[in-house]
Formats: sequence, structure tokens, C-alpha cells
Amino acid sequence: MRRRTTLALVVAMSVVWAGAAATPQQDYVTHCMGCHGPTGAGVPGKIPPLRETLPAFARTSEGRAFLLSVPGASNSSLTDAELAAVVNFLLERYWADTGAGERHVFTTDEVARLRRPPLSQVRQARTAVLRSLAGTGPVPREDY
Repeated sequence: MRRRTTLALVVAMSVVWAGAAATPQQDYVTHCMGCHGPTGAGVPGKIPPLRETLPAFARTSEGRAFLLSVPGASNSSLTDAELAAVVNFLLERYWADTGAGERHVFTTDEVARLRRPPLSQVRQARTAVLRSLAGTGPVPREDY
């Protein structure tokens, strides 16, 4: 009986969501949470935590390009506008924790310009971005 009730709830939610555009939070759950987890904590040694990395990387043009061209973002089925909305949703969520200066939102045009091609050497690109962040504020650990 419980299984039938759960299935009915999932079907009902799908019908409601099918008629309306997904929110950035729903898009995060659908397209990003599988790797980054429900709290954005990532996977130690494999996927960096969003709370520490996203605001830091968003401070520089190199970091912003990196965020948008990692394979998960670049290859996502999200439109450019949806991806911008998800990244901005996450920035809003984590920015206050950083003590960083002004938050610059991602635009649809910026996403369209920077998300392709996807990075093939993610670790090397991440290391270069971390080095470029020196002097701009708190820098995430390299070994996440």
C-alpha cells in the first residue's frame, strides 16, 4: 500500500511540474544533486563542495568560465537561462557565508558564451583557477 501511495504522489507531482517551468531549486535537484548532493557538499576528493568553491570562483572571469565549462554544467540539458538561474540560486544561497564583496549574477549571455566546449582537464584547470584567485579573497583548498 505504501508503495502505491508513493507512486501516486510521484505521478501527481510530475503532472503538476509538467505544466509549469521548474524553479532553479527543482533544476538543481534534477540536474545537479546527483553529484553535488542535497546540501552541495560534493564528494571528498572528487567533487568540491559548492559552499566553499562557488562564491570564490565567481569572483574572477577565470573562475566563472571554469564553473560554466565543467562537464556537468557544460553538458547539462539545462538551457543557458536555466543554468544561469541555477548558478545564481546557489550563489545567493552561499554568498553570505563567504564575507566576499559584491555578488555578480550570471547572465544568460555569459552562460551561452562560456559553457562550451566542456573542460577535458578539469583538475588542471581548477588548479590554475585557484592560483589566479590569490589575493582576491578566501581561496578554497586545492585538495577538497
